[in-house]
Amino acid sequence: MLSEDFRWHYDYIRLAWDSGFSFDKQKQPNVDKTKICLIDIDRVIKERDVATVEQFLSIVIGYVLDTEHAEVLDTNFVKVFRMSQLAVEYLLFCKRYLDNTVVLLKRDMAKSREVKYFL
Repeated sequence: MLSEDFRWHYDYIRLAWDSGFSFDKQKQPNVDKTKICLIDIDRVIKERDVATVEQFLSIVIGYVLDTEHAEVLDTNFVKVFRMSQLAVEYLLFCKRYLDNTVVLLKRDMAKSREVKYFL
């Protein structure tokens, strides 16, 4: 489902802006590239192996295309790759926000149940 096909209930762009979210400008040197080579993408898709995807998020975000590789690749591919990295960074920010929100809501619900129990 593409975002333009869905009407979001919350303004995550404003949240990112208001909270001071920024993209990581300091990429680490490439992490262990051999790990990426071992991934069977078709298996990950077939088995819906979200754990593997989660495990490799930091590698995907931090991966730096060497200048020599970037020069050989199509410039639009390089842009799509970088935009994908930025999208993952932004979505991880949203995931952290949602995770914190769920924790707070569960805590509030537990307190509410305690109050009802004592009434």
